Amino acid sequence: MERIHECFLEHSVKVGKVSYTVKTYKSMFCQFEQWLEKKCITNYPEAIMPRHIVNYIDDLESNRKLSKAMVKKYILLLKIFFDYLVDRDLIY
Repeated sequence: MERIHECFLEHSVKVGKVSYTVKTYKSMFCQFEQWLEKKCITNYPEAIMPRHIVNYIDDLESNRKLSKAMVKKYILLLKIFFDYLVDRDLIY
């Protein structure tokens, strides 16, 4: 099973003048993958829906593990991920 972050480690998104790559968020992706596995979602990246990332962020917030700055990073992570899926024609 290929890990999410290994699927598109070099994929990047530009926000303002700064480019972010998945490498920047590798630890976040690893944590997200562990959460997916606990939810028995293993057919990724294709099986991942926007709600999975939203639910993951909600879980972290409800456990008080996520600051506002981290929420912003996860939203950026979401953008990187879905840009990648659109680029690969995995979602439309």
